[in-house]
Amino acid sequence: MKKLLLALSLVCAFALESVAQTEFHWGFKGGLNFTTVDSDADDFQARMGQWGVLCRWNIGEHFAIQPEVFYARTGFRSLKKLIKAAPAHDTMSGEGSLQNEWFHLQLLSDNIQIPVIFKYYLPVNLFGDKGLNIHAGPLFSQRFDYKISTSDHEGVLLDPALTGNGTPYVDGMPYRENNTINNFARAQNKTQFHIVTGIGYDSPTGIGVDIRWQTGITPVWNSSSKHCYNKNSHDRIWAICFSYTF
Repeated sequence: MKKLLLALSLVCAFALESVAQTEFHWGFKGGLNFTTVDSDADDFQARMGQWGVLCRWNIGEHFAIQPEVFYARTGFRSLKKLIKAAPAHDTMSGEGSLQNEWFHLQLLSDNIQIPVIFKYYLPVNLFGDKGLNIHAGPLFSQRFDYKISTSDHEGVLLDPALTGNGTPYVDGMPYRENNTINNFARAQNKTQFHIVTGIGYDSPTGIGVDIRWQTGITPVWNSSSKHCYNKNSHDRIWAICFSYTF
């Protein structure tokens, strides 16, 4: 019984000491992210931005927990194959045949992202304090809007891998449907999970900077969708963020 009471006393003393050493900060953050997607067929990449708010609990001298909520625009830019009817004056193709062209496809996604970052402050004096840290944690991302644009304005049939429809003709006419381009976005998983790792510095003045590597756990495209482009694709995001905390 005495040993149990002693153990409980030690636990309570440690908890009270931890609470006494806890500091709370809140602030704003913003920066750039650089998105790439690994794919068997194409290399997608884009450079976008993010901004939001954060709060941080410093626990003792070396640890902190930092939840964040921010808006992030991610995106893909890539070359895609276009299938369209050859013009009647094309002497190299018979009338009604198909010709292949290439065009630029851009998909921009607007997301709310919520990471929970666990920081460890290194025992290194940088600029007279111990603000240098390494950090990691999970991130939840929810897409709420998207924008598609291409260098082709006709909205003609894309390749079957993007549309799920390999029929180039309907009733003898070239198959045209604006939604075929949007299928590329609709097949994307709206909810995704990532793992974040990085290195940063929090100065005593409240100014901070982070360089992060964000790895997608959830595939970019929904494998159950008939318009799934590549079920094994995952996004990779480099981000550099600046923050100010109070």
